[in-house]
Amino acid sequence: MGSSVGSRIVTGRYVCVNTTDMDIELPFTPSRVTLINDTSLYQVMWQEAMDPDSGFETTDTGTTSLETSDLITAHLKFNTDDSSPTIRGFTLGQRTNVNDAADEVIHWVAYE
Repeated sequence: MGSSVGSRIVTGRYVCVNTTDMDIELPFTPSRVTLINDTSLYQVMWQEAMDPDSGFETTDTGTTSLETSDLITAHLKFNTDDSSPTIRGFTLGQRTNVNDAADEVIHWVAYE
């Protein structure tokens, strides 16, 4: 079991400019990510024990479900030319009512 002592928390705000996956680079690979779409009021929570591209999704009516596609994938990957340090962070897929339209505002929190 990991320790939370010295863990980092990073917050951010993202305004969708088009309907593509949202890539967020961080100084670490997150163990947990939470976000809320201010436009649709949908919320998502993902933690490291979950499969990639998944997450708990809560709708604007309060219904929560485990979704297995188009949500959050944490990553630790090499740059495409393998010449520099790894890229850490997470990707949010194009999920309806979460990240699917221009000008949606998403607030996120990533935990180390």
